[in-house]
Amino acid sequence: MNALIGLLLLVFGHDVSSVIHSLQFFHTASSGISTFPEFVMVVMVDKVQVEYYDSNTQRIIAKQDWVDQANREDPNSLERETEERKDSQQVYKGNIEIQKKLFNLTGGAHIVQRMNGCEWDDEDGTTEGYDQYGFDGEDFIALDLKTLTWVAPVHQAFATKLRLDHNTAFNQYKKNYYTKVCVDVLKQLLAYGKSTLQRTGDNHILVFILTGVAVVAAVAVVVGVFLYQKRNDSEKRHKPVGSDTSSENTEGQKPSPEAQPLTTVQS
Repeated sequence: MNALIGLLLLVFGHDVSSVIHSLQFFHTASSGISTFPEFVMVVMVDKVQVEYYDSNTQRIIAKQDWVDQANREDPNSLERETEERKDSQQVYKGNIEIQKKLFNLTGGAHIVQRMNGCEWDDEDGTTEGYDQYGFDGEDFIALDLKTLTWVAPVHQAFATKLRLDHNTAFNQYKKNYYTKVCVDVLKQLLAYGKSTLQRTGDNHILVFILTGVAVVAAVAVVVGVFLYQKRNDSEKRHKPVGSDTSSENTEGQKPSPEAQPLTTVQS
């Protein structure tokens, strides 16, 4: 319920004069829920939904006319992104099984979620990126771009944290993606959808949130949990498990770093 309240505060407290632009990817994988797709991915620009994909249709559905225009100008990109989403849904399917083992779970309904993306201030040029995972309504692991380490708020994620922390090349790639590649793609999408985003952005935010509330509530009835909270502000970050100091898992035209198996450290 706190996540839902925070989401509503985020929307109704939104400053329409803000110059912070965002590109966000929301991934949800589920098991044991027959009425919900096993994998769903939503892409948003400035809080406006621009694309939708799920494992039932296995198609990328454009939610804005200007996205259709961009896809028509580069049909190979759309085909490539579609195949990458199909690959991602298999990775997330495996991640659910990994999570179940980490938490000593067997049957029942379970959800793995990922939220990642970037923000860009068009006044001062500052950027921010984030990549975090959740399991069954709780934070599991998140990347701290400032320290290039991973935050593990639950002990089940600590082995994954150690493995990822030691992969310095991978973490540097993440930093480059979120601070440069993602921001460049965001700017391109803003150029395509500038007039639409400026004219209808706030209405789309409200429609998306109200729709999202309905979806969250439906999933909560089945699973018994709400979607995990949006990443905390930097001053409220979790302390990693097993540590005394605070720290903080590519897709074509609208790239999002590939889904990564949440495996444990090998012995």
